[in-house]
Amino acid sequence: MKNITLKQLRIFATVARQLSFTRAANALSLTQPAVSTQIRALEESLVSRLFDRVGRSVQLTEAGVRLLASADEIEHVLEQTFESLAGLRDVKMGTLKVGAIHTANYFAASLVNAFAAQHSAITVRYTVDATPEIISQLVQSQTELIIIGRAPTNINIVAEPFAKHPYVIVAPPDHPLARSRRVPLTRLFRERLLSREPGAAARLIMENLALECGLPHQPVLETSSNETIKQAVMAGIGIGCISRHTISLELLTGRLVMLHVEKFPVIRDWYVINLRDRRLSPVAQAFRQYLTTDGAAIIERVLGKDLEGQTKRTRA
Repeated sequence: MKNITLKQLRIFATVARQLSFTRAANALSLTQPAVSTQIRALEESLVSRLFDRVGRSVQLTEAGVRLLASADEIEHVLEQTFESLAGLRDVKMGTLKVGAIHTANYFAASLVNAFAAQHSAITVRYTVDATPEIISQLVQSQTELIIIGRAPTNINIVAEPFAKHPYVIVAPPDHPLARSRRVPLTRLFRERLLSREPGAAARLIMENLALECGLPHQPVLETSSNETIKQAVMAGIGIGCISRHTISLELLTGRLVMLHVEKFPVIRDWYVINLRDRRLSPVAQAFRQYLTTDGAAIIERVLGKDLEGQTKRTRA
């Protein structure tokens, strides 16, 4: 064990995530033989095989899975130590590791950039992914904070709302309901509806409203992409429920309109979350505080709309 190095662990972790010695070598700017040599030395030190090699592909053994979890934890502890020492010097240094779901990416990058502009000594590791993947990154300590629309209930987290998140019904400008001052819910559910996948926030909103009305929710199209919903609406395939934060450009250019539907907009919250049992680095703590104090105002500015005013106009 005394011969194991951080370099070996980092090479191992890269191979474990790439599941390819060649891709790992490229990512690390090393030769494949150099990567293979380090992995072989690590296996000899541990007296354990870490990968099953089948042709050109590799898979983690049980020992490899356990070592990857330990390697991630070691990296996390080292980064926390570095951030803690930086905090002692009262300098916001280190790496801000933050993730966001796809829907939040319409404004989250601007939030990260605005914060980084105030702290020039930090570096940023910003990732965007689907909800299950971004939560997995949090659990595996690949990120410290997540910007998300619905806080998960199956892991022990601290979740704090920092901005309102309206959902609206969108249609093409020439839709028959575009000029209606108030569309009843019962009328909405007679339309050709486009929907996000089961479990998505927009889908749950529509399902709950349909249940409230005693009507079926039978979308003509299902997709896991907000962009697909927008393109399908613009093509005239139907109308859909979507986050108001994803459609600013389309509203500005007149390619989409928001319908004045009963009970819309439906207001939810944006959350910033972190694992409860893992101490945040000083830079992550600062960014979390930044979101809760300035996040809502920055979102309004970035999206070019006063959301409170928009909500009042839509309800009128």
